[in-house]
Amino acid sequence: MLSSYANYEAFDILMDHYGKMKGEVEPYVDIAESLIQFQTFKIWVCNNKNGFLAGPAGDSQTSFGFKEVLKRVQRDHCDVFSHLAVLAGIASVLPLTSVECERGFSRQNVIKTKLRSRLNAESLDHLLRVSLEGPELADFSHTSAYAIWCDMKEGNGRSVFTKCFEQMIRDRNAGDT
Repeated sequence: MLSSYANYEAFDILMDHYGKMKGEVEPYVDIAESLIQFQTFKIWVCNNKNGFLAGPAGDSQTSFGFKEVLKRVQRDHCDVFSHLAVLAGIASVLPLTSVECERGFSRQNVIKTKLRSRLNAESLDHLLRVSLEGPELADFSHTSAYAIWCDMKEGNGRSVFTKCFEQMIRDRNAGDT
């Protein structure tokens, strides 16, 4: 299993990207030191796999995922494997697929239709954020949103429409009694 982590071709790609200066940006890691740490790490894990692979209760695990290796290097071994910890931190936040991007484009196509083609970038951004990250419609409190909107100063979208809407609600409530 550990042989899958010993891919020097992938290591060379990482070093080419994060170990070399890119324009004005300093390299994140030193190539030579990273290689030494990588080789030492492989030997260390093979010799101490029961200690390294010990679960939270001290139980030894037979299969050990890549994410868990990254976490352990960052959390428990960053003092010894500092360059690998930096690479583990980078690897833990890089998306492995373009699913989120595709989901965003799909949602944008639902929001920005031919009828709404004049949406400016800021409005589209707000609508996308609410659509992708906001609460489900069933969980949304329309009453609270309306109360916040009513507390806004006039001129921020709360002018004639608000007064007409409030009058309509008063008229409806007066008719209910």
